[in-house]
Amino acid sequence: MRRKYTFTVWARIGIVAVAFACLATAKTTAQAIEFSYSGDEGPGFWGELDPAWTNCSENSRQSPIDIKNAHKDKPLGPLDLNLHETEIDLINTGHGIQQRYKPGSTLTFAGVVYELQQFHFHTLSEHTIKGKRGAMELHVVFSNAGTGNLAVIGQIYDVDEENQFLAAFDQILPRHSGDNTTSPTEINVGDGLDDTRKYFTYPGSLTTPPCSPTVTFIVLEKRATMSEEQFHLFNDIMGNNFRPLQPLNGRTIHRSH
Repeated sequence: MRRKYTFTVWARIGIVAVAFACLATAKTTAQAIEFSYSGDEGPGFWGELDPAWTNCSENSRQSPIDIKNAHKDKPLGPLDLNLHETEIDLINTGHGIQQRYKPGSTLTFAGVVYELQQFHFHTLSEHTIKGKRGAMELHVVFSNAGTGNLAVIGQIYDVDEENQFLAAFDQILPRHSGDNTTSPTEINVGDGLDDTRKYFTYPGSLTTPPCSPTVTFIVLEKRATMSEEQFHLFNDIMGNNFRPLQPLNGRTIHRSH
């Protein structure tokens, strides 16, 4: 049974660094060549590291973005989610922490059915809303079997109260690249989504190489919270793994309400 948690939201996290973001699906082409989040292999150079990654520097539909001036010009109802529980199965990808999800959970959005593949985390948040960055962002990644296109739900966190959904991972986060930790404890990612009725959506991209422009982003408006201790647990392992903001380039951001 899906549960919901309500949090008092206020931010007290400083904005630091320029780094990376990780949408960790569809990364088979990204494995052959290493990339980083700073220096000569950082985000500003991803498009030059491999001919297959030119979208990172040349495509006009890139993510993440600053969400502002959103339009409500078409009806968008609450997200149509059918989410089941899965056992904890975490992997440190070297770029972040990812939970693999068992088959069967779906999102139906704009008449298209997407199946849940995985979710993962970024510190600090990838997206900003009216210039305000969060402490962390959860990305829940769904894929359409027919097209391979993705729909990704983003949940932004601020530092405040402890988060009960994240508490399931407190003692078992994989600390080193390649580490995998599992537990028979079952979780439902729906418990990590604070309010699926109010959201922003726009056409975007993967946020790591190859930066493919095949993602419909759905960023929840309401921020969840996490404790300062929880923030440090994730950030000490992942570092600042968020990609810098990308230009909107004339795209329209829609809001659900």
